[in-house]
Amino acid sequence: SSCEKVGEWEKALMLFKECEDAGLKPDHIIFNALISSGDKGNRPDVAQHYFDSMIANGIERDVISYCALISAYASQGHLQGATETWEKLKRDEKVQPTIAVFHELIRSCQVHANAQEALGFFEELRSHGLSPVTFTYSILLPILAEKGMNEKVSELQEELRRTQESEQDGGEMRYTSL
Repeated sequence: SSCEKVGEWEKALMLFKECEDAGLKPDHIIFNALISSGDKGNRPDVAQHYFDSMIANGIERDVISYCALISAYASQGHLQGATETWEKLKRDEKVQPTIAVFHELIRSCQVHANAQEALGFFEELRSHGLSPVTFTYSILLPILAEKGMNEKVSELQEELRRTQESEQDGGEMRYTSL
């Protein structure tokens, strides 16, 4: 886990192999840390490898597994990898997406300023019964502005203002890191 936090994916892999050699079976927590090490190390291929290893070892994925893999792709601007992972999550009946998953999906659209895809994820967030928070707007609005979608930006800025008022008036804080 400490290797994951600083992006030392190579060291994480070495420690993982040592555990395997000692006959220790990793659980989903270990695999999630390994997936995150690929994210922090800017290596979505490493994150994907560990995610696939979870499947091969019969270890259940959770929302953290999916979010870390989507984040690894988003960090490198790999919209296709993020989208493919999202599709897998939607087919996994045991996992429900969180707002953090949608933040990573929207973030994956930033590199290529894919406004339509970002808006699609924003709407899908709502269709899952989640409410956007200030951070949601802070990653979505620049993408739309870059594409000149001024009318939609204005509409969402008004929505953001209402969201911020609700958050400041003691409204329910809906953001969670997962």
